[in-house]
Amino acid sequence: MKINRICAALLGVAMSISAFAQTSGQSYKHFTKGFYLGVDASAGAVANERLTLSSRNVNYGLDVAAGYRFCPQFVIAAGFGGYAYTSSTTTVEGGPMQTNFTTSVPVFLRLRSDFLDRKVTPYAQLDLGYSFVVLYSRDADQKIKFNDKVFMNMVEEMGFASLDLYEEYFRSQYDDKTSQAVDALWNAELSRLKQFTNGSREYIPLSDLHQQYGKNGAFATLDIGVSWAVGERGRMNAGISAGLSQSFYGTCLRTIDNQFLDFGREDYLPYDKSEEKVYVRTLGQRDFKDSFELDLKVKIGFSF
Repeated sequence: MKINRICAALLGVAMSISAFAQTSGQSYKHFTKGFYLGVDASAGAVANERLTLSSRNVNYGLDVAAGYRFCPQFVIAAGFGGYAYTSSTTTVEGGPMQTNFTTSVPVFLRLRSDFLDRKVTPYAQLDLGYSFVVLYSRDADQKIKFNDKVFMNMVEEMGFASLDLYEEYFRSQYDDKTSQAVDALWNAELSRLKQFTNGSREYIPLSDLHQQYGKNGAFATLDIGVSWAVGERGRMNAGISAGLSQSFYGTCLRTIDNQFLDFGREDYLPYDKSEEKVYVRTLGQRDFKDSFELDLKVKIGFSF
């Protein structure tokens, strides 16, 4: 009974939006309750500006979903796909471009409605899921740099005008200020003051053109379009898709001992007040709230 009510409600909404459909055309029985299979191909773009980098990202992919059609207006399905991302990157306006490739594998739950039980009908479908990114990787030799300068803002936030004053205070907390044990503690503190927000000292400069983009994490996409009958049960679909997705933007490197390192955090090197910030990429990924990107795609597919 609940399913029938849902179908009736969705049909009512569709009929009120599509007034023309209430008064014209013959009613066709082009939907059958039961197994649903949908295959969609898509191509689109992501607008992306990151610090001093200008990027143009395009993507194309294929996804497959299988499930159950309860009525023309209600389908539930699960699916997966494969998407390829091409990122063209330059470090200066009008400078040389380098193209990099990334692939993502999404898995998702689909809710779909073909509004009208007719030969041609508008449709909408919502995909909710998670993408696993597979990044192009390479040897990291001579790419990773190591910060060796103190972040003075950390010292100033503790109330000290200089590093020497802070060291004097630090050592004053111990009886033997010049012992090897205190020297080791001070060296450890110096190392902490040289760390980025991710707790490491490794970074790569933004001048590295090898920047990659790809879906990596939770996503939601909404498709709207038109579907029309092909044969006894088949339907062609054409529409547009807008999505909000967690994404990776940065560089993935493979070290000589076969470790994979993601440099996806945006950070900056230590600097004096008279200097400008020099932005770099450090280990990890962007914070959750900053990791979502809007993408637009054109889709064409087949379902039955």
